[in-house]
Amino acid sequence: MRRRRVRRRVRRRAGAWHGGTTWLRSRLGSRDPDILATVFDYVAGAPVPTTAAGVRYSGAARYTPSTAGESGRAVQGKSKPRTGSDFYHYLGIPWTFPDAVTRRPEKDRARSVDSSGYVRLVYGFRSGFPLNSRDGAAGNGLQRTPDAIARGRIGRIGIHLGLDTADQPRFISSQARQAGARALGALLPEDAGLRELRRHRSPHSPDDPGRPR
Repeated sequence: MRRRRVRRRVRRRAGAWHGGTTWLRSRLGSRDPDILATVFDYVAGAPVPTTAAGVRYSGAARYTPSTAGESGRAVQGKSKPRTGSDFYHYLGIPWTFPDAVTRRPEKDRARSVDSSGYVRLVYGFRSGFPLNSRDGAAGNGLQRTPDAIARGRIGRIGIHLGLDTADQPRFISSQARQAGARALGALLPEDAGLRELRRHRSPHSPDDPGRPR
């Protein structure tokens, strides 16, 4: 069977983000690790430190397991597709959000995050940005899904790493491997995990011709 080659297009969020002014001010002058240092705490070979309570809060991450696991239900002999893993699945601990909702991890999701779960792990759990229990929950916390975080339909979300030597923006994201997918600079094993993506230029994009994507 011939594999279809897939190009991933990475887009920056349209417009400036104004949701974190209070949080950003609280970080000014902080001697805690910065965001760019924290994002690499989850790539292959990263150290695995623990909190005083024994929680491993860093170390190589993987994507959400594809099996039904504890949350899936058989439907006509097939496993129910499962939702992605959030930061508390990676940590393996229950988490109570500001709206008093408590989420509990599933054992087979340990050390796994989806794309928005990775962003929430880095910005929320590690860096103190408020987190919502779900999309649309009361409060100004980081939403749960990529679309809600970016306020648009994007499918996946990542963290901007700056420009490469060719002045092209680079991103890091947690995503499952797709056959034939183009992900430059894989940072974890090929089957799943965090990937570094270089933005692909598409000069013939019908919705925004001539601009880099």
